[in-house]
Amino acid sequence: MKGSEIPESELLVAEKIGQLMHFWGFKKPMGKIWTLLHLSETSMTASELAKHLQMSSGSISMALNELERWQAIRRHSPPGERKDYFSAESDIWTLVRGVLGRR
Repeated sequence: MKGSEIPESELLVAEKIGQLMHFWGFKKPMGKIWTLLHLSETSMTASELAKHLQMSSGSISMALNELERWQAIRRHSPPGERKDYFSAESDIWTLVRGVLGRR
């Protein structure tokens, strides 16, 4: 999805999942970021996420760190790249175990 625009429908889904995550006691940006990563066919950088979600780099960074602690996303750097890329954990049982383990 590098360099491309996110469809409005995916941004709307990210907003709704963010609201749902907030209802469950998580921060809304975490739900928005996880959803966008989950729907994306490729990994994304923090700056790409900030651009698409119109969020500050600080807010993105804090939410990404929290999502990593919950084991909801994975960070990786392709060989020869200096940027970190993020992808969503899509296995529901891994997500549930991560949440239950922390709560």
